[in-house]
Amino acid sequence: MNIELFDIKIRAVEGGVTAAAGFKATGIHAGFRKNPERLDYALVVPDKPCPGAGVFTTNRFCAAPVQVSRANLGGADKGYGVIAGVSVNSGNANAATGETGLACAR
Repeated sequence: MNIELFDIKIRAVEGGVTAAAGFKATGIHAGFRKNPERLDYALVVPDKPCPGAGVFTTNRFCAAPVQVSRANLGGADKGYGVIAGVSVNSGNANAATGETGLACAR
């Protein structure tokens, strides 16, 4: 499947998140979900820092991880930068956590 977005052509690649050369990934059960058989945390890292981009909510009340990720990628107007990895969790919204949530997200 090919997708054309603006002037960018995106091609689907079989094989998952590490199908692209130069990336490694791992997943574990970190306890976000009750079932210990379900992986609920992943870490994806490039072999060396690489370009990264994000699309974020425009809601004024977004969760701490969204605020930190947006800032790490150059702010709401920019949305791209250089990344050294992506941390992904499942089963925990991390929302409405205040300053504690911001500290944990950082």
